Formats: sequence, structure tokens, C-alpha cells
Amino acid sequence: MSLSSAQNRIFNYALAVIAVAFSTGVQFLIEYHQEIHSPPFLLFYPAVILSIWYGGVGPGVVATFLSMTVGLALFTPPFRYFSTENFLQLILFVFVNLTICLLMGKLKSSYQEMEKRVELRTAQLARTNENLELEIIERKKIEKEVLEISQKEQRRWGAQIHDDLCQNLTGIVLLTKGFIQKLEKQSDPNAQELNQIIDLLIKSIEQAKEMARGLYPVELKSDSLMMSLRD
Repeated sequence: MSLSSAQNRIFNYALAVIAVAFSTGVQFLIEYHQEIHSPPFLLFYPAVILSIWYGGVGPGVVATFLSMTVGLALFTPPFRYFSTENFLQLILFVFVNLTICLLMGKLKSSYQEMEKRVELRTAQLARTNENLELEIIERKKIEKEVLEISQKEQRRWGAQIHDDLCQNLTGIVLLTKGFIQKLEKQSDPNAQELNQIIDLLIKSIEQAKEMARGLYPVELKSDSLMMSLRD
């Protein structure tokens, strides 16, 4: 038992003694100064209830038997002169207070059990919340990694379209232009059809570069080459 717990127990029992002493003083004042005869144990009920409420079952039992002793010694006739009414008042006082002690003890135990459950549930919720926060952090990390991978793949595809496909198509255009020049020198009528094919290739190159810019936005350095191909 810790020092603070022992001090609390001492305080609870001291409170029971003080409450009974206060009720005794009030009973004296009523009976001897105002000449009003109240039931001998009536004013001790608040003392017992106060002791039970703040101290618990132990102080409540102490207050009950201490009140009974004081009441019998000071506010009731000697035992051999006890009337039926005195017996009934004594029995009722003890029975009621002990019943209150038991009920308050159960109530306090239920309250303490409820507090433990609340603390346990709070701890569980805290752990769940912590796990949820960790899961959210991990999910955000995974989403970031997936986004980075996706962006990396987009850049790779954009670079491949720009550096490989567009360059190959540009090479085909240049070779075709050279072939057209030879056909034009020979006055071959197929040169006109090949020029139409070159126009289609140039449009395809422009579309491929636009697609590459969407996947991997970079400045194309072959714009001047495209202008020369048109020419």
C-alpha cells in the first residue's frame, strides 16, 4: 500500500468520526437548548450516508456502529428501560445503514469496474487510432511510390516516342525526299504521290511529338528540322 493510499484511508475514517461527532453536537443542541426531543438516531443518518458516500463501505460501517454506541449512551434510556419503540428504532437504524453500505459498496465497485472498462476501451481506441495513422502514412507512401513509378514510365515512353519513333520517321522522310528528287529529275509521275506520303509522315511526326510532350514535357530541338521538312 502506498503512502498516499494509506493517507486517504485514514482521512476517510477520520471523516466518519468527525461526521458522527458533528451529529452528536447537533443532537445535544436540539435536545438540551431547544428542549425538542427528536428520535435518538435520526440525526446520525446524514453522518453515516456522508461517510459511505465519501469514504466507502468501511467508514460507513464504522460510522454506523459509532453512531449506535453514541446514541445508546447519550440519547436513549438505559438498556433495561428500553421500550419496544427504542428497540425498533435501533434495529431500523442498523438495518438501514448496513443496507446502504452494501448498496453503496456494490455501486462503487460497479463504478470502478466501469472506469476500468472505459480506460481499457480508451487505450484500445488509442492503439487503433495509432495503427490507423500508421496505415494512412504507409498508404500515402505507397501512393507516392506508385505515382513516381507512373511518372517515370510516362517519361520513359515519352522519351522513346521522341527519340526513337520520331527520329525513325524523320529519317524515312529524308530518305523519301532524296528519292523524290531523283524521280523529279527523271520526270517520274510517282514523285507527286510520294510528296503526299511525306506530308502524311510529317503530320504523324507532329502528332507523335505532341503525344511525347504529354507524357514527358520537354522542349523539342528538332522544330527547325520539321520546318525544313515542310519546305
